[in-house]
Amino acid sequence: NNFDLKKADFIVSVTGAGSFTGIRIGVSTVKALCFANNLPFVEVTAFDTIAYNKKDERVLALIDAGHGGFYACGYNKGKIDLEPCYIMLEEVLKLKDDYQILSFSEVKGVQTTVVNPLTGLIEAINDKKEEKEYSLDKLVPLYVRKSQAEEGRL
Repeated sequence: NNFDLKKADFIVSVTGAGSFTGIRIGVSTVKALCFANNLPFVEVTAFDTIAYNKKDERVLALIDAGHGGFYACGYNKGKIDLEPCYIMLEEVLKLKDDYQILSFSEVKGVQTTVVNPLTGLIEAINDKKEEKEYSLDKLVPLYVRKSQAEEGRL
């Protein structure tokens, strides 16, 4: 195990959607590693890791957000055609005729294609690696909605 980070071409950051705290920790860690080693980053979303499993098709990437909700993003041949959003199952059902539903796990009540996040991650990196960026100000978390704590405030 003689891995030398300074010899890497870039570092990949998955910016969200997902756990509010997890996203913040991950993005902050990648920023620190890039800064300390003068490396660029490549930004990939969790939606990309789903959608790039079938990047030549029209797909809706779904991530279970808990409490009956989902983070969703629509892709048509690798390009976003439905911006990241938070939707409930009823809205997913309205979209199922327009998109093939992809997720990391089965979505109850919806015909779902379960995909491998690693396969999608590799495909997304290969597609986006020429978009390497050095400006760490551009590496920001993708928050689809407010945190649970923020939503509870009046």
